[in-house]
Amino acid sequence: MQKNKRISLWVVVALFLGEMTAVAGVAEDLITLHLDAIGGENVVRSLQSVRREGYNLFEERRIPLLVYSSESNLMRIEMDLGNAGKLIQGYDGENAWKVRIRDEQLIEESLSLQEAKQLAHDAIFRSSLLDLRTEENQLEYLGEQVREEKRCYLIKVIEPDGHQSVLEIDAETYQIVRQASTQYLRGREVPSVITFSDFRPVAGVWLPHRIETLLDERLTVVTVYESIKANPVFAQTLFQAPKKLSEK
Repeated sequence: MQKNKRISLWVVVALFLGEMTAVAGVAEDLITLHLDAIGGENVVRSLQSVRREGYNLFEERRIPLLVYSSESNLMRIEMDLGNAGKLIQGYDGENAWKVRIRDEQLIEESLSLQEAKQLAHDAIFRSSLLDLRTEENQLEYLGEQVREEKRCYLIKVIEPDGHQSVLEIDAETYQIVRQASTQYLRGREVPSVITFSDFRPVAGVWLPHRIETLLDERLTVVTVYESIKANPVFAQTLFQAPKKLSEK
C-alpha cells in the first residue's frame, strides 16, 4: 500500500501548533489526501462498475453474497439463504426493490420508506467527496482520535440527501477505516458503525475486502469479499426488479 503521502505545508504547521480546527479547508485537504491514497482522482473515476463476490457472516452462519454495482448508482445484491431461498434486492437508479426466490417461485417483498432510502443511499457508486468543488457535501474537521493505538483524523460529512456520518481517516495510510452514522433497523433509527479493513488494489483503486457493521452497538454482520472485479459490462436489466425467474 502507498505509504508516503504528501501533506501541504500549512497542514503540517497547523498540526504542530495544535490549531488545525481553525484552518479553513482542512477537511477538504484530508479528503484530497484520501483520494490520492486510494489511487488518485482520475483512477477512481475510471472505475465504472464492480462485481463483488464473497459472503456475509451472521454469528456462525455464512451466507454467500454477490454484489453488482455501477455508475449512475445502480446496484443489485444477491444472498443465498439456503432453505429460505435466495434474497435479491437492488436499486435501478430510481426505485429500490426486493424479491425472494423460493421453491421455484418469485415472490415480491415490500420495502418500507426507510429501507428504500437506505438502499438508494447504499447504491451511491462514487462518493460525492470526489466533487469537492461542487459543494454538494458539507464537511467539518472534528480533530484527532487515537483508536487501538492508531491516530485518525475525524471528518463530519453531511451529504446532499441529508445523510450524516463521521469518517475516520488513518493518519498513516489516509484510508477511511471507520464510518459512524445511523441506519434503520426494524423501523427505528439506530447508531451504525462500519469498519473497513483488508485493503487491496482493484484496477489501481484500493478497496476494502472486509467490512464489519455494528447496528445499535451490536455486531450485526461481517462482510468478506473474496473477489472484486473491475469494470465488468452489465445489462441494464440486471438492476431492475425481475418479473419472472428467467430475468437477470
